[in-house]
Amino acid sequence: MFRLCFALILTVAAVPLSAAEPDPQTLLKERGCVTCHDLSNYNVGPPLKSVAVKYRSNPAAGERRITSALKDGIGHPKTEASPEEIKALIDWILSL
Repeated sequence: MFRLCFALILTVAAVPLSAAEPDPQTLLKERGCVTCHDLSNYNVGPPLKSVAVKYRSNPAAGERRITSALKDGIGHPKTEASPEEIKALIDWILSL
């Protein structure tokens, strides 16, 4: 019985309580964003700082627009990213 309880405790302790928050700059590279977007310079897509400036006064509109671009591919290639990753990207972009 002791061994069973000890094994159960070790198993539970090994499971993380919460996932680490995704790093937006790593996500930009992993999801291919940097292929078309730069921080300050226009490439194929607009600079991320320009996106932040455009939506700074209305972050909810920015969140809707960026989500639709990333998730639905509206005016933008679809991006394979989880909702948490999309949220991390949006928060980071709008903070620029």
